[in-house]
Amino acid sequence: MFLAPWLAIAPGLALTIAVFGINMFGDAMRDLLDPRMRGTGGRFGGAAAVRITS
Repeated sequence: MFLAPWLAIAPGLALTIAVFGINMFGDAMRDLLDPRMRGTGGRFGGAAAVRITS
């Protein structure tokens, strides 16, 4: 570890990026396919969204 720290850092970083990507993909699929969220505009378009009209 002291002579070649990249032998642990590189696989750890690759695993972290892979898990993060899979998590983001799963969240996007849930937002698209969850029937309870249909008609609310997704995660950010529901009742919490505020529209400013003049």
